[in-house]
Amino acid sequence: MSRILAIALAIALALAGWQYTRVLHLKTQIAELRSDIDRQIREAEQQARAAEQARTAKIQEALDDAHTKRTVAEADARRASAASVSLRKYADSLAARCTPASPEAPASGPAAEAPGLVLADMLTRLDEAAGELARYADEARIAGDACQGAYGALR
Repeated sequence: MSRILAIALAIALALAGWQYTRVLHLKTQIAELRSDIDRQIREAEQQARAAEQARTAKIQEALDDAHTKRTVAEADARRASAASVSLRKYADSLAARCTPASPEAPASGPAAEAPGLVLADMLTRLDEAAGELARYADEARIAGDACQGAYGALR
């Protein structure tokens, strides 16, 4: 009986040793898996940060481009306004030189007396309206380009 007990004890000790070795091996595998998961998490975070930085840079580039376009458009508008003032002065000088309507024409109001002034006034109004439309078109185009750039950065 002591022999059977010794054999059973030896088998139990062998099984316990095998189980202990198996547990150590599993603990090592778990530690390796945790290490791999932590590494993958760090890599995923870095990739996400890089992608976000790239999107932010593209959006900032679109905003900078819009700012540059707006600055150029404003400078163009100032030059056009200066040219407009000079054109208006020229039109006013031409209007002042215009002769009144022919003496045979009935005077039906102030416009009949100074046709050049009517033309100069019409030119001034048309020029102002064109300037407003140009400003609106520039602003809309610049805003649209900036919006497209920002949307492109997010895709």
